[in-house]
Amino acid sequence: MAPGPLSPIAFFSHPQLQPVTLVVVVGSTVWYLRARRRALSCGRSWSTARTASFLAGELVMFAAATSGLLAFAETNFSAMAAWYASVGLVGPGLVTLGAPLRLGELASLASPSEAGASGRDPLGAFLSNRAVRAVTFPLVTWVVFAGAGMAFFFTGLVGDAVSDTWVAQASTVVLVLVGLAFWWVVVAADRAPWKLGYWQRIFYLLAAFPLFGVLGMTLQSETSRITPYVSLGSLHLGAAVLWVAGETVSLYATIAVFVQWLRDDERNAVAHDQASEAAAARQLALWRASRDAAARAR
Repeated sequence: MAPGPLSPIAFFSHPQLQPVTLVVVVGSTVWYLRARRRALSCGRSWSTARTASFLAGELVMFAAATSGLLAFAETNFSAMAAWYASVGLVGPGLVTLGAPLRLGELASLASPSEAGASGRDPLGAFLSNRAVRAVTFPLVTWVVFAGAGMAFFFTGLVGDAVSDTWVAQASTVVLVLVGLAFWWVVVAADRAPWKLGYWQRIFYLLAAFPLFGVLGMTLQSETSRITPYVSLGSLHLGAAVLWVAGETVSLYATIAVFVQWLRDDERNAVAHDQASEAAAARQLALWRASRDAAARAR
């Protein structure tokens, strides 16, 4: 049973340390910071905002997986909903915004014996692999993301995750990987096997709205407990939390992509105007030169 009601103090006083999660989060954070330092030391620039986004995503997933959320999820479904949204949606999205693959490329090219100098492109070879392209196809990543959520809540895994530490750790790893694949396509901060246009990325995100709606409504319509100790009231409240959290994240991500689209169009328009002005200036200079040459020839 959960140790009393969930509160801010209880959230931090009942940690559920998971060795696998700890190793993965700490290891990836150390790698990212070392890669950033290596790139900066060799004169390559790297956005502070991307670093902050990556670290924030790591912190969200670490806090969700090792704090008191899972300790209270046995009787408080809102805690389980918050845990799921953190490790499967918010955390991976922030990590993807940190562009770890691009940073890895910069760090690998920082040494004198750069991979690019020999004409090798390991990341490009990996991304062009048929199997990688198949599993990262946008429709596949979306369907897998939707299926993972449905399977977690409706096959008994949600109950096993709060009662078995190893199931919780395996669920965390799987949800994080599925979330990373889902966001990798739409964030487009790193090189990817598939490149989507802005309108395609917006549609990809908008399609997540009914997903969370269906998931939330299905859980709210349950008339029996899906885990032994979660009351129907707690289940319905947690379903609402999950519904709102999922649609809020999708909405903000859609707005961010749309704003980026507008900014890119504005930059392209400015660049086009500058190119047109430069071309007009060259034409005017040629016309004046030919006019002066004709005048001198008279």
